[in-house]
Amino acid sequence: MEPITLFSKILFCTDFSRESVAAFSYALELCRASKDAEIILFHVIPEPDAQFWKTYIYELDQIDEKAKEAIDQQFAEDYLSRVPAGTRVSTRVAVGNAGQQVISLVEKEKIDLIVMGRKRKKSPGVFFGDSAKATLQKAGCPILVIPED
Repeated sequence: MEPITLFSKILFCTDFSRESVAAFSYALELCRASKDAEIILFHVIPEPDAQFWKTYIYELDQIDEKAKEAIDQQFAEDYLSRVPAGTRVSTRVAVGNAGQQVISLVEKEKIDLIVMGRKRKKSPGVFFGDSAKATLQKAGCPILVIPED
């Protein structure tokens, strides 16, 4: 099948859960099927709400660098090792509220599609986490939500 220009930029949101790792196959296939598409792997480090903890965390010696190294290693193990040669791929990391950070990146980078995994909650009728809900409600592009199984 000849690739077509379906999406130019695909944002794959991950929390490194098994649901995210499983959903990555869909993002890769969509990237492969879209001529010259780029896949952006995105992880958000949650920021504590309390100001005391924000100050404490940022005062610790090299925590940002250690966290970045660990995330880069996780990107490499879970995702980058699965990307076919010639595929345009990049990674992004942000700190803060996941939903807000996703929306910000979508607007800034002109994302065409968001792909994310879905965790099934044990409560009946609840299928999305808070971040996914916020993203679904405010994103200015299509979102593909892959269920956990």
